[in-house]
Amino acid sequence: MKIFKVDLYKEFNIERPEGARGYLNCYIKELPESIGANRKLPSILVIAGGAYTNVSTRETEPVALQFLANNYNAFVIEYSCAPNKYPLAFKETSMAMCYIRKNADVLHVNENCVCTVGFSAGGHLNGCLSNLFESPILDFLGEDKPLVRPNATLYLYPVVTCYEEKGAHTSSFEMLCGNDEKLKESLSIENCVTKNSPPAFICSTREDTCVPIKNTLLLANAYEEKGIPFALHIFAKGPHGGSVATKSVYNEQDYPIMQKRFSTDFTLWPSLALNWLKDLGFDSEN
Repeated sequence: MKIFKVDLYKEFNIERPEGARGYLNCYIKELPESIGANRKLPSILVIAGGAYTNVSTRETEPVALQFLANNYNAFVIEYSCAPNKYPLAFKETSMAMCYIRKNADVLHVNENCVCTVGFSAGGHLNGCLSNLFESPILDFLGEDKPLVRPNATLYLYPVVTCYEEKGAHTSSFEMLCGNDEKLKESLSIENCVTKNSPPAFICSTREDTCVPIKNTLLLANAYEEKGIPFALHIFAKGPHGGSVATKSVYNEQDYPIMQKRFSTDFTLWPSLALNWLKDLGFDSEN
């Protein structure tokens, strides 16, 4: 495995805004010559949560390693958070997608099998990436703009709606948009899904009291209304922010407690997602 970090602003020759992050951590699978060292693999861009105030490390490398173990290349975006506002994180995540596809040969990436996974507020950012890829905001990418759209997208307990009566995680929208109510409505993901949106895998827990299950149901309904293929998994038990819910994201003292709080099958969501992706043609065995 090769691990390295890319400065996206330097890569795209763009001046870094004050306080911006915009780094991409790359986990590249190394294959022996005997099975094809130049084989191109499916890849995933991991977008952690953190309510747009930080990037949660619990949803970064532990997730990347799960997919790496299944013959995926994995990429983790360190995006800008508050006090930086929209569209900075959206631009950075779009640059990450362009970088992955533009360097597909060097990175051994199958450019037609690049998916994304977003958690909580990262799920919202993933929703922007997966549904607003035609936005004029991304015109700065020039001829690279068509590279932004994922081939498939995964949402884990995502922040979706800005409307309080529908279960909004209001602090995420405030960190992203300030007091701009019109901007919040335009970034309410159930309003953004189009007929061109990529297929979606959507997963959450019914007991999530931080980002209510209404967000997940609104998102699934939006995909259904637009006729976009999707898979929906709602586990009965589990608090918000489970990530992969293994020992890799909890300390020894907390793990036995958290293990009991989640549905037994919750830790299977990566396998469910991988099978769903395989049905879409993301076959890491090719």
